[in-house]
Amino acid sequence: METSTGAADQERELVAFAASFGDILEADAERHDRDGTFVEESYRALRDAGLLAIGVPEELGGRGATIRQLAMVQRELARHCGSTALATAMHQHVVAFAAWRYRRGMRGTGSNDVVFDDVFVPDAAVGADRPHGVIDPFLQVVGSIAQSIVAAVYLGVAEGARSHALVAAAAKADDVMTQRQVGLMTHRLRVAAWALDGALAVIGDDPEPSMENFAAVLAAKREIALAGLEVCDLALEVGGGAAYFKGSPLERAYRDVRAVKYHPLGPEATLVHQGQLALGLPADRW
Repeated sequence: METSTGAADQERELVAFAASFGDILEADAERHDRDGTFVEESYRALRDAGLLAIGVPEELGGRGATIRQLAMVQRELARHCGSTALATAMHQHVVAFAAWRYRRGMRGTGSNDVVFDDVFVPDAAVGADRPHGVIDPFLQVVGSIAQSIVAAVYLGVAEGARSHALVAAAAKADDVMTQRQVGLMTHRLRVAAWALDGALAVIGDDPEPSMENFAAVLAAKREIALAGLEVCDLALEVGGGAAYFKGSPLERAYRDVRAVKYHPLGPEATLVHQGQLALGLPADRW
């Protein structure tokens, strides 16, 4: 079992690995955003370097990255290109869940794929008929993994916006209003990062099906959503009129971060879900 020190060292190594692609991601971000095209070059670079395989168990040729480590990697990528980070996050959370199932499986039994030809299965014999919109134990695990990684992307987008805003703020650092705006951005991001850290600590590396765990991740995602929206608004203000022009990384972050509301559950639905849980009411519907 990997020690906590070893896990922290690997996290720093993986985040540094992700950061090394920053220039590549930033180089094409504006063009793809302008043209509405897929971030093909960035995706290919990450894939060819093996970054998209870091969540694969080591015995299968990957790096065995934990859920937290994957989230931190996606957070770093998002500081440079939100589109690349979100696109690869969709891949990473599927890999993370597949790795979770792999670790949970009884691999020594030889439980490999079995193909049946010309077999009819009546509806009554289907054992996993999962109704749409129900947060069953399966989705509690999938959601806990996926939403923590997705939330990290939007935290990274907001952190990237703050970094660009700091460059613009340097010329007016003596202005009290600028100081306050930078201070508020820093404050909101710090609290949002704590929320993500807390949720990742709750679910751990081997999450159990748990509505409470799922709710913890949703709470962190909501905090990141609200913080990210405010930070990107503030960053645009600090950047001034030039930051509002098409092609500005601040203008792009301002738009990118707004997609956080479209990952279920949204900020308001999250509050309803938290209230249902607290009141002992059914809380298993999207």
